[in-house]
Amino acid sequence: MWWWSLSKITWFCVGYIALWGLTLFMGRLTCSVIEDYS
Repeated sequence: MWWWSLSKITWFCVGYIALWGLTLFMGRLTCSVIEDYS
């Protein structure tokens, strides 16, 4: 069942990248909003 462990690693990488990208996007969005109000 090596393909199962491989798919788990792949899904972990996809989830990690998605979470990191979402955090970066939210951070930029927050910074732009703060700059607008300041």
